[in-house]
Amino acid sequence: MQLTDTLPTIVCALIGLAVGLIDGLLPKSNDRQTDSQQRWTAVFSLIGTGMVVILILLGRDLTSWVAIGAVVLGLLLGMIPPH
Repeated sequence: MQLTDTLPTIVCALIGLAVGLIDGLLPKSNDRQTDSQQRWTAVFSLIGTGMVVILILLGRDLTSWVAIGAVVLGLLLGMIPPH
């Protein structure tokens, strides 16, 4: 794997992890979210989905799977309740 393959994979993984983590930290029910949180939930979903679709269209299969896994991992980490 060359740097031109590794660098986009790492960047997309970090973006996916951040998107999933922030989305996982927000309340899940709409009645507990503020208007701003509802808008940001939609934005984060669009960013995550758009990133994966673009990667698939570019033929970056490994990078798209890594991004999907990072978003899921971020969601799971964000949904862990505090002690």
